[in-house]
Amino acid sequence: MEYVSLISGETFHINEFEKKTNKQPPYYQTGGKYALCPWCKSSVQIIGGLNNSTHSRTRKMYAAHTPNEITKLNFDNEAKFECVNYKGNDNNWQKIYTISKTEQKNQELVDFIENNIDQIAKDVGNILGFKFILDSGKRSKVFDKVYESFNDA
Repeated sequence: MEYVSLISGETFHINEFEKKTNKQPPYYQTGGKYALCPWCKSSVQIIGGLNNSTHSRTRKMYAAHTPNEITKLNFDNEAKFECVNYKGNDNNWQKIYTISKTEQKNQELVDFIENNIDQIAKDVGNILGFKFILDSGKRSKVFDKVYESFNDA
């Protein structure tokens, strides 16, 4: 999940975690970063990001429910299992893997793709063994469908 809560009930994006918690207990314990799920109010652990002992494979920062109690934070195993955030990320409903137009690197990538779309079509076609650029120099309908599905993801 991307949003967490404090004991006070204040909810915020995980990117603001250090500022909102002032790096104080009970949010910082034994090298881990903890907060509460804004929906079920059970404890969550911040995974990934900078200065964190718990890392993800992708280095992306997110919060996940804790399997056990965390000192001075609510832990409600029954509520956790009923929580909408505990159900996983089927079809990316949590938007963990979303292109953000506000991120400079993402916009640079979008601009690069748009400015080099014909070369990308040619190169991807060569890799896959499809003819994505027709003899007329236009992109094929097959490539347009592939590109459209990529943009919709």
